[in-house]
Amino acid sequence: MRTTCFFLASTVAAGATVTAVAKMDANSAAGLQMNDPTTASETAKSYYDNQTPITPDECDHYCGVWYGLAHSGFSSAAEHWAQTPDSYKLSAYEEGALAFWTGGSSGAGHCTIGSPESDTIFSTDYPTKGFVGHTSVDEINSHWTSLQFAGWARAYFPNGVTDDGLFLNDTKHGNKHELQA
Repeated sequence: MRTTCFFLASTVAAGATVTAVAKMDANSAAGLQMNDPTTASETAKSYYDNQTPITPDECDHYCGVWYGLAHSGFSSAAEHWAQTPDSYKLSAYEEGALAFWTGGSSGAGHCTIGSPESDTIFSTDYPTKGFVGHTSVDEINSHWTSLQFAGWARAYFPNGVTDDGLFLNDTKHGNKHELQA
């Protein structure tokens, strides 16, 4: 399932600012679309079930991919967590929610996605580097002791790019796209 988006774009042409609003839905080929939490979690599960090889150390990138984006729009999981508004942060697990850790040997942290099975996650590089594993927050905490669990958050990808190359939130060009549930 995809999410309907509203696209607000401001463009400066010949000294005049032009603003356009367009509603795009699942039938719009150019629509800005992001997977819902269940679809994102099921996509991560398919990587696990099929043992799809992944690029190691790109956890936050794959969380964006599972949400239907070309990437997350952040340089690391730690940066993603730091920039996630409090209104997106959760007190506990939800299917499709992202679990974040800070720290680690490079300071990049770690990001996983809540699986359909309560209180479990799909994680890149655990237990096998280069693949997705099905595990728990406690397992990650005990395996990667240099990470500190930061918390859970609903999907927040303001700088994510859809597969068709459009930015969800292009602040450099004045474009803002609001996801509607």
